[in-house]
Order: sequence, then C-alpha cells, then structure tokens
Amino acid sequence: DDEREETNEDASKMRKLSALRSYFKFLFKNNRVSSNVAQLIDLPKLHEKPILRLEIDEIVRMLNQVESGSALPDGQIHTLPRGGSDVTGALAAAALHADLYENWTDVPGVLAADPALVQRPAQVEQLRYEELQTLSRIGMQVLHEDAVAPVQRAQIPLRICSTLEPETPGTLVRTQLEPGVRQICFAGRRQLALLRLTGAEEGLAALCRQAEIAPFSLQSVCGETAAILPMAPGSEALHRLQEQAQQTLQPKRCTLRENLSVLAALCRSTASVPALVQAVESGGVPVHLLLKCGECVLLLVNDSQYEQALRAAYAASRQLRD
Repeated sequence: DDEREETNEDASKMRKLSALRSYFKFLFKNNRVSSNVAQLIDLPKLHEKPILRLEIDEIVRMLNQVESGSALPDGQIHTLPRGGSDVTGALAAAALHADLYENWTDVPGVLAADPALVQRPAQVEQLRYEELQTLSRIGMQVLHEDAVAPVQRAQIPLRICSTLEPETPGTLVRTQLEPGVRQICFAGRRQLALLRLTGAEEGLAALCRQAEIAPFSLQSVCGETAAILPMAPGSEALHRLQEQAQQTLQPKRCTLRENLSVLAALCRSTASVPALVQAVESGGVPVHLLLKCGECVLLLVNDSQYEQALRAAYAASRQLRD
C-alpha cells in the first residue's frame, strides 16, 4: 500500500478545534472532567486569501473609493494631493499582483527635457525605479513620486504612455536597464535660495525645522554646509534663518543667495558632467554650485537664466554618449 500523509488546512483545523473546545467546555461545565484542557490549544490564525480575480465593476468601485474616501470609517479618509490617481493605480496594480502597470497621460512617456522649454525633446525609452523617483521629486510632472514605491516593492514594470499617441511605446520603468541605454535627461526646480555655511557642519537642519522651512537639499561636505531652500516662505523668513544660523552656529562665513533654480541632469556616468557644466557656462550661465542628489547631478543657476541653461545642457547632451 502507498503511504500517504494527510494534512489539514488552517480553516479545517479551526473547525475541528472549535468543535473540540465546545465539547470539552460542556464536559467541564457538567463536572465530567476536572479541567478544560482544550482551552490550552491555540487556534490557528486565518489569513486573508489573495485576490485572484476582480470584475470590472469591482475594480471601478475600489478605485472610486480610494479616490473619494467614501464608505471608509471615520478617521481613515485621506485626500491624495496632485497625482492621486497615479498613486491609486500603483496601489491597485500591487494589490492585484499585476504583470504590468500602465499609466496613461497626455505626454508620450518621459521626455528628456521640458517640451515647453526645449523644442521636440527626445523620448526616454527606459528608466530605473530610483531614477524616476528622483526626477519626479525634483520637479518632473509626468508621474507622482509616491506612485513608484508600490510597483517597485512588487517588482511590477511600469509603462508611461500617451492617450494622444497610443501607438508610441512610451517609457518603460523597471529594476534594470537593457545594455547600451545611455540617454541623459533633465528636470528642474525653480524659485530657490542657497544658504551656505563654512565651518559649521551640524545644526542647520534643526534651525530649518524651527523656522518651518523644508530644504529641497541639505548637504555637508568638508566643513561646508549648503542648504537649497524654497523661496515660498519669503525673503524676510530666509534672512531671519540666515541670522539665526549666524548667531547660533557661528560659522566662519554665512551667505544667502536668492532667486536661483536647480537644473538636474540624470547622468548614468560622471564622465558626462564636466561637458554639461562647460556647455552651460559657455552659454553665459554661471553655475553657483554642483551637487549630487540620488541619481542626478544638480547645477544651481540663476532663476532668470534657467531656460538658457537647460537648452545649452540639452544641446550638449545630444552630442554625448553618457
């Protein structure tokens, strides 16, 4: 005879143990046994079954509920900011264990530069998750940065496509790039200020929190701290922060430069950076600071010269093999 090992699923164990508990409870209550030993046995935990299939109307109801917060218990409603539908789609793709998440928008995927400032910029065919997150955080408006994490954790490829040009392949985002992908692309953030301290590497972050000013970037290298700050709080607030930094941290030097912009270049090799900086400065735009931010290199330029810097850097990038 073939030997077979019989096993029970957790739900089956739960039913059988529940029956035994009820039986022993009856025996103990009627003094048939001295103790209820069945209570000492832990019941197995039942886990929710994974969603294998949803009907179209069920998907629509789920997405509408996430968007509006309707029918959720008090205290659990969360209004999503700009890009809420991007985040909702990514969460749905992760929950459904999708093979691919397609985000349809009004542009043919990620472009190498802002099409409002650069004429017919090239399309970016491939990006890694981290690269898209960095570009979105800096200022690229194609996809909300929070929409990347759910599909990245689930290792679901993301394709950004255009409803206006559905025949174009769009931009594919995943963990690894295909060999030979060397394209440079750009994003930017306008209306910034630079607070620079020499001889004080610690303490500025705490002062920014006290002033309720969230730095766009805060880095300390070799005794110098550079904080790139938004201009939104106003010039007076920024000058008060400078005075507090001077009095509290007592740096050797403390300077504030306003009305700047960040030009971010996604370069997969640092070999391209000197040529980009040279192209920008040769075009008459001084680069006040050069920083690294995630997958990008940041060039800090005058806000009034941002468009000029972008066009010069993009033109140079077309001649480079990153």
